[in-house]
Amino acid sequence: MLHIITEKPAGWTELVRSLMRVVPVEHPMGPSVIALLLDDSPLPTKESVLKVGEMVAPKYGLKNNLRKERNLCVILGCLAEKLAGPCSIALLNDSMLKYLISNLNEDIDPNVKLLSLIALEKFAQTSENKVTIQVS
Repeated sequence: MLHIITEKPAGWTELVRSLMRVVPVEHPMGPSVIALLLDDSPLPTKESVLKVGEMVAPKYGLKNNLRKERNLCVILGCLAEKLAGPCSIALLNDSMLKYLISNLNEDIDPNVKLLSLIALEKFAQTSENKVTIQVS
């Protein structure tokens, strides 16, 4: 059923939105469930990846929502690891980079901080992204 839903770009994007909203922070297997579902779904289109990049915008209500922030950082880490080349570079745009780096501040929840750092590390596996991160 997951393959049928996520074969279309809109279905894949809806899966990501649902994972952001639904997976509880309290559940210790939450990040593993997110990774498992993303790994089991088809590779997203570049347009779908760009829509995920837009999810750091204020309209998605990330700030002060630990569940969404933690889950988005897990999703970004999974995508950074799964995607190669142009899609990975497109996902790490200026707003995404600013968002991940802003999550490294002292007042941020330790889970979000750690998962943001892991996502940055996975993005840095692409040489262009590595340069972008180093310049910031």
